[in-house]
Amino acid sequence: MMRKFVNVMHHFKTTPKLTRLLFISTIFLSLTACNNKDKCDCSSDTVCVTIINGTGQPIETVRLRDQVVNRVSSRPLAIDDKTCLSFKGSGENTFNLMAILSNGDTVMSVEEYSEGGYKFIGTVTKDTIKIEHEKLY
Repeated sequence: MMRKFVNVMHHFKTTPKLTRLLFISTIFLSLTACNNKDKCDCSSDTVCVTIINGTGQPIETVRLRDQVVNRVSSRPLAIDDKTCLSFKGSGENTFNLMAILSNGDTVMSVEEYSEGGYKFIGTVTKDTIKIEHEKLY
């Protein structure tokens, strides 16, 4: 393994700078794309909710709570930013969302029915959180 690494490093020393730069950029972009936590990748036993900030102000956090007491919180969201929250939900379940805005206001969604494989879009506004079905698995 170490010998392969040394061979690769030796190749970099003899490769023109532009080729090296392209190679390193490609690896970096591949790794960051694989670790994108804001992308909703749902399986048949997971419920995924894409959260969109439509409030016109930053959101401190969005919390998801289901009837089985799964609790998931988001990172802070900038204006027009989005993220994904997901939880295991192979059977019938319900969930709701609560967002805490940067000014301290709290907005909530109504409770939504879900099953594993369901995908939703939750748009946070100043007054409420509107949840729509994105698609079924």
